[in-house]
Amino acid sequence: MAQEEKNKKKKVTNKINAFTRAVIQDITADYYFSGLMSEDIAQLPPKERLQMHVELMKFIVPKPQSVDINLKANLSAPGIEDTLRRLAEDNE
Repeated sequence: MAQEEKNKKKKVTNKINAFTRAVIQDITADYYFSGLMSEDIAQLPPKERLQMHVELMKFIVPKPQSVDINLKANLSAPGIEDTLRRLAEDNE
């Protein structure tokens, strides 16, 4: 398949995804602003209500990601004392 055809398919897919997202966003906004969403959530048992809030928070709060930190010191690099000693020796 030629590169142009792949790019065209990606563009069509992106347009469909954007349209689908917009439809879902509109439906969700209508549901929320009508007050029905709050009423429906209020009617849930406490455990299910809490589960609903946890699920909704996944869309708001960023997911923590692990970070790899390399804490190895570069012991071969000269320290300030070594640099000062070398400079003093050069001036003698």
